[in-house]
Amino acid sequence: MDKEKSSKKTKDENPAPWEGPSSSSPVYQKGNSAQVEKLIEENLRLTQEIYKMTKKISSFVLWSRIFGFLKVLLIIAPIALGIIYFKPMLDLADKAFAPYKELLNMGGGAGSEINLGNIDSSQLPPELRKLLGK
Repeated sequence: MDKEKSSKKTKDENPAPWEGPSSSSPVYQKGNSAQVEKLIEENLRLTQEIYKMTKKISSFVLWSRIFGFLKVLLIIAPIALGIIYFKPMLDLADKAFAPYKELLNMGGGAGSEINLGNIDSSQLPPELRKLLGK
């Protein structure tokens, strides 16, 4: 039981820094240099593959950012241009249709009341007087 407790690490313990292989490790023993050389070559090959993949991922992320910006630009630019250029067109249309609004009594505001001219409200039929509130 004491062995189990001593082998378990607590969360507060920091592991000791690695100091390299010990003198009794297989790396220092004669005859293993071919195996070490083989492992180093394998490590170099894998590192080169990782480097190639990292470059591809980096390129993909860059292009994703560029196309994401263009996508947002394609959505926001027409809206902004529409707001900028459509407002003066609405003002022109309002001026062009002003006589028809007045004729159809759609102007709104003070000019939207019905002008009876010289007609006396007593001459109107009772239903019409009721609708006009007179």
